[in-house]
Amino acid sequence: MGIFVYLRALNMNSPLIYNVYSTLRQIIDPALRPIRRILPIMGIDFSPLVLILILEFFSSMNHMIMIKCMS
Repeated sequence: MGIFVYLRALNMNSPLIYNVYSTLRQIIDPALRPIRRILPIMGIDFSPLVLILILEFFSSMNHMIMIKCMS
């Protein structure tokens, strides 16, 4: 969402956009903070990508466990 604000595709002066943005930040930032502490500081924030990969890994592991339990 930050790239859209940077490119001015979203108007942060709109109360609706601001509320959605701040709510998403409150939900996602606690999960991103530990990843940001580990990753080196670069020009691009890769922490959302790392979080998606971690969540995908646990999702696939959960799926494999559920398949084995049903067998």
